[in-house]
Amino acid sequence: VLNCSHNYISNIDSSLVELAALEVLDLSYNLISKIENLQFCFRLVHLNLSNNRIRSVENTVATLGNLRVLNLASNGLESAYGLEKLLGLERLDVSDNQIMQPLDVSRLGHLPNLTQLELRANPLTQIAKWRTQVFTFILKEDLVLDGHGPSSSEKKAIEAKRAETPIVPYAGHSTISKIGTIVTERPAFSSYGRALPSE
Repeated sequence: VLNCSHNYISNIDSSLVELAALEVLDLSYNLISKIENLQFCFRLVHLNLSNNRIRSVENTVATLGNLRVLNLASNGLESAYGLEKLLGLERLDVSDNQIMQPLDVSRLGHLPNLTQLELRANPLTQIAKWRTQVFTFILKEDLVLDGHGPSSSEKKAIEAKRAETPIVPYAGHSTISKIGTIVTERPAFSSYGRALPSE
């Protein structure tokens, strides 16, 4: 465990490449604007980057595939695009950011192990039935969203959306059927999953 919170750190130092065995890293309450120099922290499973100045994660997290817990609360994120690459992610906190629309978190539906998602205090939570929209993108009845699982009406919306969702090619690691069953395969060039929502 390495705790570097509350230190006015403006960038993630390259010296972290020497900490290959590091599992928990707390860099909260700093001045960091970019996720970098973590590609050799192969065992990192818990990363806290809350209360920093990170505006985008679209091209910066591909090397953090072993993460199970990621806290990006209170930054300046406008979308969660890029986080769908973290296939091991179980808990994600992107609360208190600048995420405007449910569509901006739609790609999180490709995270097979995601069980907890925090979105509170984002502008999207002011939209009518925003939770229902998020659940119809993510399609997980076991997802705890802002501390609560889906209501009965939200579960019905999940089932309705799942019934109309076609199976299309997707460069992932599994097949997701219309009824939500994940079947691991080894195809020649790709796996299959749900289509991304149109942008």
